[in-house]
Amino acid sequence: MEPELGVILRELNGLPDPLTVEVVARNIWTLHVLESILEEGVADGTFRQVPDVPSCRQAITAILTAFVRAHASTPDKYPRAAAVDQILNFYLIGLLAPDLAIEALKAR
Repeated sequence: MEPELGVILRELNGLPDPLTVEVVARNIWTLHVLESILEEGVADGTFRQVPDVPSCRQAITAILTAFVRAHASTPDKYPRAAAVDQILNFYLIGLLAPDLAIEALKAR
């Protein structure tokens, strides 16, 4: 998984200050990008109307965090490709606008 996310989850408090600042800044940037993607997708009709984009972003982040933690402790059970497939093809498909979700499900 993404190394900086693993650091944030487990060791942020033990890092030297300059590295902590860099990791936190990268995490904030990543969350901003994800939130922007969600906002744009809602605005252009790719995604369903999401009543609270920050909460949606938090839910996506929580799912990713769960896989990062599981992968860290049992990498053979939760390989990266399986986690990405699970997230994209099962969880995030629910974000799609209904007609796009139906198309995506038919294509499976």
